[in-house]
Amino acid sequence: MFLGFAIYNLSLYFDSEFLIRLFLGFSAAFLSGISMFIISINYKKSLYDAYYNLRICGILFIIYSLVGGLFSTDSKIGLFNVIVYRSFVAILIFFFLFRFLKIFDIEFIKKVEQKLKNIALNERLTSLGRLAMGIAHEINTPLTNASLTLELIRKKVPQDSKLLDKLCMLEANIDRASLIAKELLLFSKNDNLKFQNVNIDSIVNNSLIFIGNHKRKKQIKIFVKEDCNFECIPHKIEELIINLILNAFDAIDDNGLIEVIAYCDKENVFIEIVDNGTGIPQDILDKIFDPFFTTKGPNLGTGMGLYICYNIAKLHNGEIKVESEVGKGTIVRVRLPRKQR
Repeated sequence: MFLGFAIYNLSLYFDSEFLIRLFLGFSAAFLSGISMFIISINYKKSLYDAYYNLRICGILFIIYSLVGGLFSTDSKIGLFNVIVYRSFVAILIFFFLFRFLKIFDIEFIKKVEQKLKNIALNERLTSLGRLAMGIAHEINTPLTNASLTLELIRKKVPQDSKLLDKLCMLEANIDRASLIAKELLLFSKNDNLKFQNVNIDSIVNNSLIFIGNHKRKKQIKIFVKEDCNFECIPHKIEELIINLILNAFDAIDDNGLIEVIAYCDKENVFIEIVDNGTGIPQDILDKIFDPFFTTKGPNLGTGMGLYICYNIAKLHNGEIKVESEVGKGTIVRVRLPRKQR
């Protein structure tokens, strides 16, 4: 009723054609443009390329509302008639709207495929983790018995015996198997898992203390962009950062560089470990979080580091992603929510 009253009063001063353009042409196109612009801002993080084109469409709709709603068809702006400007803007709207729909479709399919891969990876790692922890429980007892028996035998063997070297080698192999079992069992325990509100800067600095004696420590650069707090299990996040840095150490040479980058937004904390090392081949990139999977040589790694990192991120309701290219380096991105539900 209010709109009808407003139109009636305006009709006393303006012709009906102008009122139709104002309330139908201008308002419809202007509101459409504003809506597109707002949507493009709200979703720019998820599908940036697609929504960038939608933002341009929003601006073009606002321009079209001005040339189409406020000026009559017979009007002239500069050298050209208004109809020329309308047609040009309409073509641009069609072009960018087509680009938006095309890119949105491609990016949406990619996101769906990535989510399906993540679900499959979660299920696979959960099954493998349960199997590995079960095996660890089973082999831990005989390994302990073997180690104790070996210690008793060593005490009875003369120090100058050639058998002593072989016993030492056997003990080293038992210790290695015991270490693998211990890594699995430590993560399977849920004791001392108390979430605390901590500072991201302190977490990063505390992590570096544990690798203070490493020969490549000077090759690390720290960038804490925003100093913010978040809820986590501090020693677990420190373990995650340490494991990722140690992996980066193995990938770089004496001239290599590692960047530890931390920043946050209103909802999440982000930690990135960037190195310019050897990189990871694409054909094994989807296997790197599997327990016991490693590309290192014999006796150089257990293949548990990234598996533990994956589970720590999952324990905090976060995620970990790896981007890598052979010969150029690797980027590990960790996202952790600032508030735990």
